[in-house]
Amino acid sequence: MADSTIHVVHILLVRHAQTAANVEKWISGWRNDVDLTHQGVDQAYELGRKLKQKFFPDTDQSDNPEPPVGILCSDLLRARRTATIVNTILNLPIEHHPGLRERNYGEWTGRQYQDLGRDPKDWENAIDDPNRPLWTDEEWAPPGGETLITFRERAIDAIRFGMQRWKGKKFLVIAHRGTIRALLQHHLGVAYHETPSPPNPPEFMEIEWDHRSE
Repeated sequence: MADSTIHVVHILLVRHAQTAANVEKWISGWRNDVDLTHQGVDQAYELGRKLKQKFFPDTDQSDNPEPPVGILCSDLLRARRTATIVNTILNLPIEHHPGLRERNYGEWTGRQYQDLGRDPKDWENAIDDPNRPLWTDEEWAPPGGETLITFRERAIDAIRFGMQRWKGKKFLVIAHRGTIRALLQHHLGVAYHETPSPPNPPEFMEIEWDHRSE
């Protein structure tokens, strides 16, 4: 019998739109009460228009790129809101998955980046320094938080879910900066701190995800 397992799929990675935490530079982590700013709402609508123009143009041509057939989204409010707004334009099925949440920063959640840099007990793990254990030690975790290994593996599990849900068809992933970097770390085979940081305002990045490399 032929192997029917889905190995390769194209996915579109998108970071959620702007939040107050982004503007004020504090760690939102797993907090589920962080909504989009007014500018973030505008960004999400603009993202939806760009995706429609790229993948669902008004003219049907043979060279149109394969469109996404669904949206896989973090279950945190800021990602759900972005997906909902984008989907007023795309009208695709949405699945929410907790595996796409931002990294759990434990006791650091709600703290400003600059405070972590000033606090002597946190200096060795300052969040804005790519050479600190937070980004380089796969088994280190913030107090009450999760390791890079745990973070990355649950994000990969979410992608596996999407591959099965849409049977190998292209789908859109709306998540968080850290989550996208964790997925790119796996995809590119580099250290976490070497991955590109997804932009804000959000743009979509298409990659070919190979399940056989896991």
